[in-house]
Amino acid sequence: MRCWARRNGNRPAYSLKAAVVSAAAALCFGSSFITAPRVAAAESPVVGQWDSLFGVAFSSPGNAFIVGAKGTLLESHDDGKTWKRRLLGDPVAPYDLFSVRFGPDGSTAWIVGEAGTIFRTRDGGETWEKIQSPVKDSLFKVAVMGSDAACAVGANGSLLCTQNSGSSWSINHYLDFTFFDVAFSSKSGAWAVGDYKTVISSADNGKHWQLQSGGKRIFTEPPNFAVAFDSSGDGVIATLGPAFQQTNNGGQSWQSLPVDEKKQVYAAVANQGAAASGFWFAGGEGLLVDISNGRVSKVATRVAADISDVTFSRDTGIAVGLGGTLIRLRRADDQWRVATNQMRISPTKRIVVSRGREVGSKMKLE
Repeated sequence: MRCWARRNGNRPAYSLKAAVVSAAAALCFGSSFITAPRVAAAESPVVGQWDSLFGVAFSSPGNAFIVGAKGTLLESHDDGKTWKRRLLGDPVAPYDLFSVRFGPDGSTAWIVGEAGTIFRTRDGGETWEKIQSPVKDSLFKVAVMGSDAACAVGANGSLLCTQNSGSSWSINHYLDFTFFDVAFSSKSGAWAVGDYKTVISSADNGKHWQLQSGGKRIFTEPPNFAVAFDSSGDGVIATLGPAFQQTNNGGQSWQSLPVDEKKQVYAAVANQGAAASGFWFAGGEGLLVDISNGRVSKVATRVAADISDVTFSRDTGIAVGLGGTLIRLRRADDQWRVATNQMRISPTKRIVVSRGREVGSKMKLE
């Protein structure tokens, strides 16, 4: 869905409720940390149609994490077959969590969200520590380069990068543009995309940023909403519209990527599954598109809700989105298919751990 509104007098705002919600940036699509005990509500199921799920990532084969509205953190340790719900943040007034990403070591990960919220784990998601944020602007995406290095981007031009696990930050602002996604290229460093088809890059881990394209307040120009690079340095950019670009040289030059698609695209990821080449796009009305080996293939998800993120590990994929959308994909015979569609399963099951040590909910995807 696209939203056209006015902010700052005559500036249009674009966003996706399934991916980002920010009062500060007037985006119109619709502080404590908790380590132990893990907090979950016994009265509610793990995920329901009122839940908004924004980000998903695998830490290692079999272990996946999902973040969403009001501090929602779901975790699975059996390749997405069952999920446990936790609350991350202030239980009285939890902030929305928009993005989760793990580093190459599988132990270090970052979560970012509303009002500058930042969490970090060093033990594969067993415990999460709240990191003091240098900004109050909502952070919509995070990218992790290594065990100590990460970048986050968001509203009001916020560009944050750390090389020492959050002890200090390189803080930059590009005007008051909203940046919707950030990614690392092995060939050229960090890349961020946002308002008015803006693309910027940093060759020094976020200390300095250079404008690559866009950067002007041309109100008819939609935002670049997603960027991704694979391990070889090839990359893609998705623009609301939609429109697509690709690079085969680490971003030195970009060309149009011919994808015949009319639905909006809100996320792009490199395929880290069994066929670790190519990219995936996710977006409006259950859109999932696999681009690999010169082919463009759509996956029939059988959901109408917007998909905000997707991730892969070996032969398993997990996609999440609005309306409690949680889809499990499996790869067989060189094709990805929906193995479980959460919108079609029976109501979630609840498990209460005895002796008062933990109250949890667990959902089984049958």
